[in-house]
Amino acid sequence: MVDENTKLIVKSVNISKQKGTIKEPVESIELTEKGIVNDAHAGKWHRQIS
Repeated sequence: MVDENTKLIVKSVNISKQKGTIKEPVESIELTEKGIVNDAHAGKWHRQIS
């Protein structure tokens, strides 16, 4: 369980420009309610696809 005192370390964030391709590491991301901006898997889906 994570609470406000838990320290989290992000080792890598990765996106793919097209579905079916290998995800590539990026320096930073913009996260919305539909997923990661510019990631091929972002969108209105009924399940997580990553």
